[in-house]
Amino acid sequence: MSTGQNERRRYCLITPCRDEAKYARVTLDAILKQTVPPALWVIVDDGSTDGTGARATEAGAVVLPHATNRGKGCAVRTGLEAVLERQQGSNAWIAVTLREGKNREVRRIFEHLGWPVTRLIRVGFGPFALGDLKAGEVGEVSAAQLGR
Repeated sequence: MSTGQNERRRYCLITPCRDEAKYARVTLDAILKQTVPPALWVIVDDGSTDGTGARATEAGAVVLPHATNRGKGCAVRTGLEAVLERQQGSNAWIAVTLREGKNREVRRIFEHLGWPVTRLIRVGFGPFALGDLKAGEVGEVSAAQLGR
């Protein structure tokens, strides 16, 4: 990842929606007119019944469908958060938090942005985190972590 002043930053826009098919084209047109348009537009389709997912796909978005309406909060939390932690030469270390993951989602999104993933390290899953555990160490899961 270059950090030159003239290089445009690349980003992914994640838009939660439900029954918004009539606005898909107009929204994409507005997004593409931005000074720096997104490299990827993701629509979280929260159980739409009006063809929102199909219209968003036609407009050029990647659609993450929810089979049923799970509510605005769930749609907003679907997606990922990425923070550049450090850069060493041509390697960038990015901390990624997924809200709801799909098969190889991190690799596919970063490859779409032109940043191939050479290594993934999982440091947490749900309420569980590695914390200070070293490679090969084992830790006990508390009753509180299990929700009991």
